Parts: sequence; structure tokens; C-alpha cells
Amino acid sequence: MTRLQPTRALAMKVWWAFIWRTFLGVFVVAFVIGVAIGMLGAIGLGRGVIEVLLRLLAVAIGVGVSVEAMYRVLRKRFAGFELAIISTEPQP
Repeated sequence: MTRLQPTRALAMKVWWAFIWRTFLGVFVVAFVIGVAIGMLGAIGLGRGVIEVLLRLLAVAIGVGVSVEAMYRVLRKRFAGFELAIISTEPQP
């Protein structure tokens, strides 16, 4: 196993793998939840309540999807390399 030095080209590949997964995941989840909240608005839930609910959900969606995207990137095999998390502590 050869340890590669980070380069901007490698960083771009990893960044792109993370960003498109995050964007797609947030888009899909936000769309589904947005439709559900829109239905709540149609049945009479107040605008202020909906705004607060949307803000809280936006943060939760962003965090949850970005963590899942990072997990998938860490498991991905890129062309010519893969990412690894290496412990710097001795294992028992």
C-alpha cells in the first residue's frame, strides 16, 4: 500500500464525491418534507409555526444528509485510490 500525498486534484475528486451526494440527498429529502409541510399549511397550520418547523428541519436535514454523504465517500473506492482512517493510537 502506497501512501499518496494530498493534491488539489485528489481533494477535488473527494470534494465532488461528497458535494453531489449531499446536494442530491438534501434536495430529495427537503422536497418530500416540503410537500408534507405544505399539506399541513393547507389544513390550517399557522405560518409562523410552519416557518419555525422548516428552519429546524433544514438544519436536521443538512446535518443528517452530510454525515451520510461523508460516510459513503469514506467507503468509496476512487480510480486509483481510496480513503482510509488510520488510528494513531495503539490498539488493544
